[in-house]
Amino acid sequence: MESCSVAGPERAIFEFDFDQEFFLETFRRRNRASRAAGLRMGGRILVGLGIVGLVALLVSGNGRVELWILLGFAVLILFSPQFDTWLTIRNYRRSPFQNERLRVCLGEDAYAVTGSISNTKLSWDAFTRVVPFEDGLLLFQGPGLFNWLPYSALTSGTPEEVVALVSSRVSDFRKK
Repeated sequence: MESCSVAGPERAIFEFDFDQEFFLETFRRRNRASRAAGLRMGGRILVGLGIVGLVALLVSGNGRVELWILLGFAVLILFSPQFDTWLTIRNYRRSPFQNERLRVCLGEDAYAVTGSISNTKLSWDAFTRVVPFEDGLLLFQGPGLFNWLPYSALTSGTPEEVVALVSSRVSDFRKK
């Protein structure tokens, strides 16, 4: 694998396989970092209680078509995390980057990624937000693009150096 191209010295290097488990973990981290994560859990609890009420109405003999439709939607909402996982795996399998070995280099001026079929360099200005976790950083490039950098993949640099560099380059560095 060729070297990353960042201006100046590389401050940290991550190397990992972009496999299905890594892809799923990236989406799990994004969901945990989401501002609406608490609302989603509360919504599932309310939907669960609503299902119990709808089932009680249906069993009592007042089963109208509208109640069956509402019950169907409630069940869909309740199982949306499983559907989300299925959809994520489906999208990964369509990706040309599946199972690619990636090297991510962090420098003073840029974030660079090199793989067998890709070579990307981004200015730190491309990142809008960073959410730190105990075992890595989730970097956002807007609401739909994000990158997971697990500390276990560090081959050069320390987690403390990575946090210091990234927090000095991305203004929205927050706790989950």
